[in-house]
Amino acid sequence: MALIAVQTVGRTLVAAHTGLGDVEAYYWTWSQALAGGYLDHGPVVAVLIRAGTALGGDRAWIVRLPFILCSAATLAVAAVVARRMASGVAGASLLACGAVLAMPMFTLAGGAANPDVPLGLWTVLLLALLVGRPLGVRRAMCAGLLVGLAISTKLLGLLLAPWVLRRAWIAARRWPTLAATVSGMLLGALPPLVWNATHGWVSLRYHFVLRHSRPAGPSWENAAKLIAGQLGYVSPFVLVALLLLAVALWRERASVEAIDPAADVLWAALPALIGGWALILLIPSAEPHWPAFGYLPLACALGRVWPQWHAARPRALRRWTGAALAWSALIALVLHLHVLTDLGVRTMPSAYVARYDLSNELRGWPAVAEAVAVALRRGSAARPGRTVLVAGCHYTSCAQLRFAATGRFPVVCPSPRLDQFDLAGDGDGSRRRGVDLLYVEDERFPYPAATLYRCAGIVAEDAVEIRRAGRKVRRFALQWCLGFAGLKAQHWPPRPDTLAVR
Repeated sequence: MALIAVQTVGRTLVAAHTGLGDVEAYYWTWSQALAGGYLDHGPVVAVLIRAGTALGGDRAWIVRLPFILCSAATLAVAAVVARRMASGVAGASLLACGAVLAMPMFTLAGGAANPDVPLGLWTVLLLALLVGRPLGVRRAMCAGLLVGLAISTKLLGLLLAPWVLRRAWIAARRWPTLAATVSGMLLGALPPLVWNATHGWVSLRYHFVLRHSRPAGPSWENAAKLIAGQLGYVSPFVLVALLLLAVALWRERASVEAIDPAADVLWAALPALIGGWALILLIPSAEPHWPAFGYLPLACALGRVWPQWHAARPRALRRWTGAALAWSALIALVLHLHVLTDLGVRTMPSAYVARYDLSNELRGWPAVAEAVAVALRRGSAARPGRTVLVAGCHYTSCAQLRFAATGRFPVVCPSPRLDQFDLAGDGDGSRRRGVDLLYVEDERFPYPAATLYRCAGIVAEDAVEIRRAGRKVRRFALQWCLGFAGLKAQHWPPRPDTLAVR
């Protein structure tokens, strides 16, 4: 418990000293208009953010706090499951927590506002509910509800369903248990189901069709992303250990009719892992962290095989464990130093390309919002009585602007790219006419107002540069689109033949 407490306090301190990431700000905008579902995911991430900000206000660390607490709960439940699975093995709980924290994706992403954090919590709660225990009707309903909540968190939560349905199928009361399981799933997943049904199943169309600019299919590029992503996100030492553990559990598993912890762990882990790996291999836009929740059941089962491994090769195991912890600690230290200080930027070579450095997205938005507020005051003085809106062209910049604005000015997101702003009650602003837009061009999306919008006139304002260690890491160009008359660009990204010349 001391390890969990230290991790939680550390994450809270880091959260208090960094701005929101682009996707975190996007999820925050969802929380400002709660709904049963959203374009990318179900409502759980928005509900958690809203629960925090309703109590503590719209501050970055408050946005993250519910997720930090979810991560702490995940570790605590994983410790309980590990102790149960490896009864009699000293330190089984510490092994499980150590394995989770030795994976960089959990150490770093566990303190951020993202749906993978609650998805991990639902996974370990399912383990606590089911591993090695008989499945009656009540427990089946609870297990189905957790799967439904996982689906309401992220569509990948569906990959937990095979395990729970298998357990229902081998239960003593097969059909009542199956009915209870399915009923629980439908209840937990009801909000996004209803929302999608009333929005033309837009989430499914987005995930399976609209978001893919390149055709699906295996490729060497996808294979490289899969391998490099798992090695980087899980760490090579932990990844090898967990895969060897999966092999050991496969050999240990009992018959299909048995309530066996080894089989439970495999059925919990393998659909998530194999499904996630397959998606990364087949879909160019897949993310390497998608299988993350599938590693948690394996981490909880480490204590089950640890004595045999230690008896066979004690010295090699100690060295492997030390290397795993040292590697993960080094990665965490370097990345935290880079995010919290300018030391990393100061030592970068001249070939450093700042827009590829994700730590830069955490900085500068208050300065941009202040520059926007100054430009708005000048514009209002020059053109009194005009309706003025602040605009970005990508959901990340629009979300960051809204969060940084702290209610001082309205932000819209007119763009040909489909995102959650399009599904708001008044849309993304593309249908507005005759208003003046103060457009904020982020150099990560280098499309000037003349490329994107039909304007009666365009007037440039002063640009805003964000610097770290004396080096420019971001630049924002402010431009007036006077008399906005709709979108000019009809594709995202805008086609080269339509790009305006500066």
